[in-house]
Order: sequence, then structure tokens, then C-alpha cells
Amino acid sequence: MYHKTLFTAVLAFLAVHIAASGATIEVPSDYPTIQEAIDAASAGDVVLVAPDRYIENIDFNGKAITVRSEQGPETTIIDGNNWISVVTFDNAEGADSVLEGFTITNGHAAYQAGGGGISCYPGASPTIRRNVITANDVGGAPGGGIYCEGSAPLIERNLITGNNAAYGGGISCRSNAAPHITGNTISDNVAAQGGGGIECYRNAAPSIVDNVIERNVTTTTWSYGGGIHCADNSPAFIEGNTISANTAAHSGGGIYDHGASPTIQNNLIVDNNAQNNNGGGIYTVNYTTTEISGNMIVHNRAGWDGGGIYTWYDDRTTVTGNTIVSNTAAYSGGGIHCGAWSFVVITNTILWANSAPHGNEIYVGVPYSPGECTIDYSDLDGHLSGVYVDGGTFNYGLNMYTIDPGFADETNRDYHILYTSPVRNCGDGSASGMASEDFEGDPRIVEGGVDIGADEFYYHLYHLGSVVPGDLIEIKVAGIPAYPVTLFLGSAIQDPPYHTVHGDFFLSWPVLWQGALGAVRPDGILTVPVSVPLTWNQGEQKPLQALVGYWGDPLTRLTNLELLTVE
Repeated sequence: MYHKTLFTAVLAFLAVHIAASGATIEVPSDYPTIQEAIDAASAGDVVLVAPDRYIENIDFNGKAITVRSEQGPETTIIDGNNWISVVTFDNAEGADSVLEGFTITNGHAAYQAGGGGISCYPGASPTIRRNVITANDVGGAPGGGIYCEGSAPLIERNLITGNNAAYGGGISCRSNAAPHITGNTISDNVAAQGGGGIECYRNAAPSIVDNVIERNVTTTTWSYGGGIHCADNSPAFIEGNTISANTAAHSGGGIYDHGASPTIQNNLIVDNNAQNNNGGGIYTVNYTTTEISGNMIVHNRAGWDGGGIYTWYDDRTTVTGNTIVSNTAAYSGGGIHCGAWSFVVITNTILWANSAPHGNEIYVGVPYSPGECTIDYSDLDGHLSGVYVDGGTFNYGLNMYTIDPGFADETNRDYHILYTSPVRNCGDGSASGMASEDFEGDPRIVEGGVDIGADEFYYHLYHLGSVVPGDLIEIKVAGIPAYPVTLFLGSAIQDPPYHTVHGDFFLSWPVLWQGALGAVRPDGILTVPVSVPLTWNQGEQKPLQALVGYWGDPLTRLTNLELLTVE
């Protein structure tokens, strides 16, 4: 009965949106090449490209037009013929210059500063959306996939994979560039020197939000930042990303910070590797003032120091609301290495099951240039036995815990905390650097107190396992124990969502399926194994949302929207 009430209410928010548009120019029926169609287009026009492989290098020439494929990147390819950038923006293009739905490949940068796939030069701020940017090689130049110099493009929902550069295998941001990089998968790119996934350099200030940055590498002996490399006063904003399985040949498997002072919050940083030196997860060095908050930093490895976080040399770092678990360093600081003249303040953080010969959880040193580390309102495995002080100062607060934090399923790397977790509501709500949301975007400080760690226990829907047709995945819902859970499966997402008394409902109506999953367990998690339908196709996205509780109950909530992407 309550579902009928819900659906009657949300249908009231349906609206019709009418937008004006210019002419449509078709390739190849109107013009044989994409560049000829661009040259003929006027502001507001759409260049619509039929499926084919187009061997050309295109330039928007400052035009406010949309260049879009008819059927997507799988069948519509722009091949740069290993010459220059495949696509160039260098005439002050704005957000209404749109590139959408292509495979961008075989670009080079022999005669320009960088950017094998796409180059954005000073003053250009185009929209780059839903493309596959792959197999571009710029050799000794920066930006294998995309190069941004003094520009601020919107780079959203692209697959950037298999590109090669000296710096910034996937994306290079340089010289006051401020791109917004969101919702992309940046994977399997290679940089010889720095930034296998993304490079931020020379006063660049990109916003890097809600991306998957995985399996990127740097290759030469003195190379840094397998996932992200930030240097030379480049205060990147890094939030809500999954940064996993990246490798730096030297330091900073996940993130490397050299005098850049980025903000790093609410990320999942897992299984990264610094092969020969420091910082499996995050490495900071050289006069940095870095805020590291709300991150999940787990299962990283460092060849020498700082499996999770490494700080050194006049580094002032605030570490707030993180979960730092099962990281390993070959020498010191399995969780955090506080090195020479570094000043680190740790609050609302879980340090658990990390490992190193000198300081499983924390290392403070060194004797000839001492650092200082202060910790409070945190959960520290092994109490003081997990800390190695080598000539520095370690300040142990009065509000500390040394108790198993109560993860949902540590064996399967599910580091959400349970409703019964002993560190729930035990943090410091006024801590410096604390984000307003947890690592998944759930609100902080619910039920009167902030939780210790990256996860705030709240109504939440998520899944474990790969979404492969025929395979099992686990649908999980966090909520109040004993409350019933109703799951909704939709075909599309309504934007803006429908507003209800229990939160926003995101699925377009009608939904494909609704069903009762059962009740939340006493520990606050309901787990339901489901088989991925054989009829689901690779690349499809299936949106899910759940209702936890009875319609009309004041404690009932709609969860977040969860997207299942079929692999």
C-alpha cells in the first residue's frame, strides 16, 4: 500500500523540457569528413557522425558546436594516424563546444607540447563526454590521453585507457589548468616519469571527483604517483574516487604529493604499490600543507617506508576521518610514516592491521630531523606497541580506542562499519579537516555523533562482486536493525529526482521491478546474494535504490542510488 502512495507522489514531479537547437550536419552524407563538417558549422549546430573509422585530426576552431556520434564509441572511431593530437581545442572554446561518443585513438604529439588523444590549450574549456580515449602515445611529452594547459574543460564519463606519456599517462594538467574530471574510468595508462593516471603540475588546480583510477603505472626508476602525481603548487581537489591497483616504480603508488598541498578526501585508496621506496597509498613531501580526510586507504604496499601515508620535510598534514587498514611497508610506518620535520595531526581515524618492521601503524622520526605526530579520537591497533618513535615526538590523546572496529566483512574487503561497531558515534565532531560527508557521500554526524573512520553508518545500498551475467553478487543494505527493505530496479535515472518525505527517489517511472528483500540484521546490514541475469549486456548500467522501513515511519529512508555496470 505504501508503494502506491510513494509512486502517486513522485509522479507529480514529471515535467516536459523543451530545448532549442541549431541545424544538424551529417557525416558523411553532408560532408565526407568530420573536419569539413566542423568548418561548415555555425554556433549551436550539431555535427552528427555515422559509424566508421575516420582517419583525421580535427580542430574545433573556437566554434560552439556539438560533435557527436550516432551510435557511440564502439562503432565510431577518430584515428589520428600517429601524427598529432586527434582532437584539438585551442581557440577559447567554452562548455558549449562538445565532443561526445567517439573512440579517440592513435594520436601523437611530435610537434606540440602534449596531448595524444585530446589537447586543450590556454583559454579552452570544452565539454568532453562519453568517449573512449585509448592507445594514444606522446613519447616524451605529457598527456597521453588528454592534455590540459591553462584550460578548464569538463571531462566526464569517459573511458581513458591504454595511453602512454612521459607525464600523465591518462591526463596531464599543467600551467594553471583547472579541468573538472568527473565520472571517468582512467585505467591501464603508462607514464615514464610521473602520474600514470593523472598528472597535476605547475599551478594546476583540477577537480578530480568520482572517478575510477586503476592499474595505471609509472615505469622509470625515479618515477612517482602511479594513480595521481601532484607537484609544484598544484592544489588538486581529489574526492570520491576509487584509486586502486596503481603502481609507482619509486614512490606514491596511489597519490604522490610534492609541494602541491592537495585536498584528499572521501576516496577509496586500495591495493596500490610503491615498488622501490615510499608511500604505497599516499606520499607527501617538501613543504606541503595537505588535508587528508574521509578516505578508505587499504591494502597498499611500500617498498621501504609508509605503506599507507608517507610525510616528510616540513610537511603539515591533517589526517581526519580515514580508515587505514592492511597496508605494508618494508621498513617503517605500515600505516603512516611521519618523517623529517613533518607535523601530522590524526583524528577520527582507524589504523588497523598494518605492518612494518618499525611501527606497524605509525612511525615518527628521524633522529637528525625529528617530526611530530599527534593522535586523538582514533582507533589504534596494538595501542603504543604499534608506534615506533625514532627521535621525534608522539602525542597520544585521551580519547583513544584499541578495539576491533567492527567492519562489515573484512575478508571480502568490505570496510563499512556495522551498527554495532564500538567506534560508532565516538569521534570528534569539531575536528579540523573533517568533511561534511563520508567516503561514499553519506552525511557525517548522524544520530548525535561522528563515527571514527572513513564510513559513517547511515542508510546505504551497495554491492560486492563483479556484475557479470550468470555470476553471483551480494546486494547489501545498511539501515536500522529489524526494518524491512524494499529494492527497486529501474531502467533509467530521473534528473532531477522525485522529492518525497523519506528522501529523493532517483529512478524514472515506471520501475522495472520492486521486491521485498527481508529485514535488516541486528548488526545493521542486510545481505542478499543475487544472480546477474544472463540477459544483461556488457556496458549496460542498471540503477537500483532501496527503501528502508515502513512508509510514513519517521525513521524510514530512501537510500542512495546504486549503479550496477555490467562487465
